[in-house]
Amino acid sequence: MGKESQGFSLTEVLIAVLIILIIAAIAVPNFLRLRIAANQASAISSLLALNAAEATYSSMFGGSFSTNLASLGPPQPGANATSSAAGLIDGVLAQGAKSGYHFSYSPGVVDSTGRVTAYVVNAAPDANWTGRNQYYSDPSGVVRTINGAAATENAPTACSESGNTVTVTSTLSPPVGSIIHWSGATPAAYNSNVEGWTVTDSSSSSFSFQNPTMGLGACTEMGSVSLP
Repeated sequence: MGKESQGFSLTEVLIAVLIILIIAAIAVPNFLRLRIAANQASAISSLLALNAAEATYSSMFGGSFSTNLASLGPPQPGANATSSAAGLIDGVLAQGAKSGYHFSYSPGVVDSTGRVTAYVVNAAPDANWTGRNQYYSDPSGVVRTINGAAATENAPTACSESGNTVTVTSTLSPPVGSIIHWSGATPAAYNSNVEGWTVTDSSSSSFSFQNPTMGLGACTEMGSVSLP
């Protein structure tokens, strides 16, 4: 008779499980980062689409922006576009959620003729594994972003760094010599040095600040900046 076949030993099984766990520990975080990056890119694209849709809506309906996102969505099959279903964005975005982000639309002031004269739209991740950044936009067409807090019209639109000097594109325009408060940054260790960021250069569209002991290290993980 032939020799009976043997199964795997306990040691071999444990080694195989350990290898699988190591691979998962490497692959899963990378997958999540890629997913977050894709969702954030989609959120920006959606905001740009909403701004374009609002501009078209205004030209279609007497200079008024929409009262809600649903008004930009598709009409019923076979129906013509109306002010309550203009057919300018897809049905998914018109419901206020897409690719791990939810979109909040706020119409602005209504003038004496009944026209909506402004709007604000915010995009926030559904959870911290679907996105990190939050976004803001308005009729200016500029998309502003911030990490760890709700984005506003003062949120930075860009960030760059050189050594311990950080340059932020923002309308905050703090005076030179003022102290910047930094909060909501990732890693959180950046927030512990919150009183030390001193403005070294400022204009209507951007400003630079620095700390003598520490640079940011990653503009992509920026939090919010504000004056004391």
